[in-house]
Amino acid sequence: MVGRCTIDLLRIIEKEQTRHFQQNDRLNALHSVCRAFFCSGQKEHPDRYLPGYSLEKSITVNGAAPPASLNKSIKDSVAIKKEFPNFKASILQPIKEVKEPNNKNREIIFSEIYDEIQQNRNEEEEDNSNYVEYVCDKTFNKNARIASLIELESGKLATGSYDCKICIWNPEMPSGELCDRELQEIGIVICLLEFEPNHLLAGTNYNYISFWNLDSDSEEAEYTLLEHEKWVNSLVKCNDQIFASCSNDKSIITWDYYNKKMIHKFIAHNDCVLCLIKLKNGNLCSGGADLLTKIWNWKTGECLMKFEGYIDWIRCICQIDDDTLLTGSENTITVWKKNQIIAYLSEHDHDVRDITVIDSNYFASASFDNTIKIWEIKSLNCVQTLKEHTSNVINVIKLKRSNILASCSTDNTLKIWKKAE
Repeated sequence: MVGRCTIDLLRIIEKEQTRHFQQNDRLNALHSVCRAFFCSGQKEHPDRYLPGYSLEKSITVNGAAPPASLNKSIKDSVAIKKEFPNFKASILQPIKEVKEPNNKNREIIFSEIYDEIQQNRNEEEEDNSNYVEYVCDKTFNKNARIASLIELESGKLATGSYDCKICIWNPEMPSGELCDRELQEIGIVICLLEFEPNHLLAGTNYNYISFWNLDSDSEEAEYTLLEHEKWVNSLVKCNDQIFASCSNDKSIITWDYYNKKMIHKFIAHNDCVLCLIKLKNGNLCSGGADLLTKIWNWKTGECLMKFEGYIDWIRCICQIDDDTLLTGSENTITVWKKNQIIAYLSEHDHDVRDITVIDSNYFASASFDNTIKIWEIKSLNCVQTLKEHTSNVINVIKLKRSNILASCSTDNTLKIWKKAE
């Protein structure tokens, strides 16, 4: 039992809190007591142990006495309620019985906390018992780091890479086959968009957007747009005539695809605009290195809403439904519902680079920790971690005609994932 009386248990509770965003009063109360016990006698500030802080080793504090304020309030349930207003009557009794907090009493309390959390997690795992895991079905090798990935209307895949090439892949080919076609760019292909069948747009680190016709035998881009001042991070189709781009130059630009000209340019963030998506209601949503997510009317350039509270760059955005938005910042997926944060998902060990919806029940995330994680939408539990990549996973996408996933990485590979039979 002594092993449970470590900072690890506090981290478990705090992790449960972030998953439910402190909406569970019982968790809040357990956390308050456990945190007070643990942090007493510690030289480090308790915030050192908040989720997301890398802890090299667990620290036992069995010899530390609880703070005087807690020692006093333990003897009086009214005082407990005053000091910890989230307490419920159902958990006051075991606390009241601790007249003289010592190691043994502490172990009993911690054991109860641990067992309850473990029981809750076991119940959640039972709910996911019907989940069928993904397995790596195929691996295609590229001789350079892959920076972007999309699915084409034809069912083929297109990648952009650090060797300044666009490659077209047939996912039906056997594992290890080479790409069907290569197109030589001038810069690194950071992002891709198929505006209409077999017509690609490519955004590069050389600040331009190029037009490619895959029906043509030409090995050169048809046209380039040069209005951005720094590299282009995302491309999004707004409607059948217009697309938008975002850039490290802090701007979002809307473009007339057929007339190949800029319509409107506006400064969207105070730093690099790293990601851009179209929402189901037609508006655009952007994330930036200024630690903000913003929603835009792309026709006027008006900012309709902004989301704050991040501690790192927003690298990716994904919309689950009309009310729910996911954003990736640092190692955490932030879950927004009706413009309020309802959960933080911090299972990844490094930056979350991409998020995609699989179906009405699951979504996937790709990270610089070399993994892809599958999440259940209802419970927000991680149900599987895919570890076959050996370097940063840049993109993960769900193919339109099946439940197959595709991912690309700086380990120079494109991988296809299928449900296990």
